[in-house]
Amino acid sequence: MTSSQDEHLITIRRDKVRELLAQGESKSSVCRITNTSITTINRDIVWIKEQARDNIKRYADEIFPEQYQQCLDLLATVTREASNTAFTARDNREKISALSLVKDCVSLKADLLSNVNLVDRTIAYVEGLRKKNKKDDNKTEQEEDEQKVFA
Repeated sequence: MTSSQDEHLITIRRDKVRELLAQGESKSSVCRITNTSITTINRDIVWIKEQARDNIKRYADEIFPEQYQQCLDLLATVTREASNTAFTARDNREKISALSLVKDCVSLKADLLSNVNLVDRTIAYVEGLRKKNKKDDNKTEQEEDEQKVFA
């Protein structure tokens, strides 16, 4: 079997492990269903956690700030266009509707800007998850070592 085929089979197994764990199956059930040793399942779980951590970190570091800025930029654009419409419209209903939209945009922007500490709390949460998962990984390694001793 080639390395590429091995990697493909490992990916299939890890996807199945992730699926079974998400369904609430225990590690021992996952072992039985996938016909895989507990050591391999534990290794897969560590890999799955690492991938999740990387995804969370990437989202918090790259995607979320960009989306946050895009929201602010879009609100500014909508506010500007609605203001222009309010001041150039001849129909009073259109003016009132445009001014209402401006008010809503300003309110949303204020909410976003006042919740900057939410970003800080999110980053702190991610850091806390990293620390917790590192502790969990150490426990998993200890469990594997204990199993080797009793095997």
